[in-house]
Formats: sequence, structure tokens, C-alpha cells
Amino acid sequence: MAAPRSRRLRLTLERLASAALVLAGAAASFAWLGPTPAVWLTGVAGALLAAAAFWIASWQPAQHWALPFLCVPGALALLVLLWLGGAMASASGIVWALAVLVLLGFTTRLLLELCAEYVAERGVAAPALHEVLPDDLRRGRWLVVLIRHAGCTFCRETLATVAPLQAQLRAKGHRLAIVHMGDRDTGAELARRYGLVDALWLADPERRLYRALSLPRGRLGQLFGLRMVVRGFVAGVLRGHGVGTLDGDGFQLGGHAVLHDGQVVEVHRARDAADLGDLPEHVGRLPAAG
Repeated sequence: MAAPRSRRLRLTLERLASAALVLAGAAASFAWLGPTPAVWLTGVAGALLAAAAFWIASWQPAQHWALPFLCVPGALALLVLLWLGGAMASASGIVWALAVLVLLGFTTRLLLELCAEYVAERGVAAPALHEVLPDDLRRGRWLVVLIRHAGCTFCRETLATVAPLQAQLRAKGHRLAIVHMGDRDTGAELARRYGLVDALWLADPERRLYRALSLPRGRLGQLFGLRMVVRGFVAGVLRGHGVGTLDGDGFQLGGHAVLHDGQVVEVHRARDAADLGDLPEHVGRLPAAG
């Protein structure tokens, strides 16, 4: 199944940011070695600004969708500067200018294709829980854990934390459901790795349950702040959870909810990427099924 356009736009912008960073590195090397360092240093600055624009837009495309278009006149001005500065007379200058043109054309075409539909979705409200809740969760008592993307070290820490709580949950008449943003294979692999094969695994790549439960997407400080760096080192290195490739929305924060017959009894929404919500304490105070 094709990815939703909103997700495709974010991925496109992230890739364009990476391409712009590569161009910045190339321009930096030419500034160091070439005969016109001032021109190439301008190229470094322009490419870094373009990368920042693409990255910010990928963070919240609905709010910043127009930002990458500001790179278009800047790229054209940079090409004129390269020409006037004599850099176009060299083979490296020609190659670099062609790379800028390709990036510029790629940017314009894809953004024009994707932005119109994405912007049209800006005012769309989050779905109601009853509209997206799977049938299994409409009956009985559930602890539903919604994890971050599968490559996140905190996602892995969450799974390692909840795995020993399964017997306690069963004793209290609750079942465990894990919601993730990957595909079925991703869920099956995580279930085997963390001893959670008895849990109900639900793939939600479009984040409908996340949105229905009002789980937020993280901002810069919530994802890369000092607390996340320290906690990431502890979880990823000292505790051996490691990190993997991005699989899902990298900005989506996690959380967990208690459902009784499809009704939300309690919900914890993570305040940052490292917030697990003290799952052992939460399970410990769950009432036993009467």
C-alpha cells in the first residue's frame, strides 16, 4: 500500500535536507582547495540554509510547507554568483551548479505535487476513538502501549519494561496491546525479541490511534534535548538497547492507555521521547477484574 501523502512529503523533505547537507560538504571542500574560496563559502552558507529549511518543513509540514520555496530564489542567486565569481569555469563548478539545478528542480516538482493535498488536510481534526478502535479492543480490559518508531532506543526500553509485567496484567484481568507504526513484520520481530508474543500487536502506520488518543508529536527539545541525550546514552549504551533505523514518524511521541470495553479509563501522554510514564507503578495500581 502506498504511503500517505503527508508521510511521503515528510520523507521527501528529509531526503532533500540530506542532499543539501551533502552539497554543503562539497562546497566546503572546494572552498578549502579551490581558487575562489569566498564564492564556495557562500555556497556552504546557502546549502546549510536550504538544509535547515527542508528539515524545519519536514518537522511540521502543515505549518511550514512554504519554507522550502524560499530556497528557489536563493539557489538561483547562488548560480549567478558562481558564474560571476568564475567558479563555473572549472569542472568542479559546473558539476556543483548542475547538482544545485537538479536539487532545485526535484524540490519544486515534488513540493508542487505534494503540498496542495497536504495543506488541504491542515484543518482535519483527529479521528474519534470509536472510529478507529480495532474490534479486539472494544471488549474486555486492556493496557494499550503506543510506542515510538521501532528504531528508537526508548521504544525498545519501553518494550523491555513492559515485558515482565505481563503476568501481573493477566492476574488483574487485563490484556496487553502494543501499537506501533511499522508493518506486521516489524511487530513480529519486536514481539520475538522482547518476549511479547502473547500481546496483541497492532500496526498503525497512519497514526490513527495515536491521534485519536491525542498523543503529541515532539518538538526539538522533546526529541534532542539534554535529558534525551543523557537518557539515550543510558538506555542505548549502558542498558544495551541500541538504536535502529527510522521506521515510522520520528517525531511521534508514545504513551499508554487503559481501556475497559472500548472506553478510555486513563491515558498517559509522553512529555518527551524518553518519558515511559512509570509503567510498573501504573500496572501495580490497576484494579483487579471483579
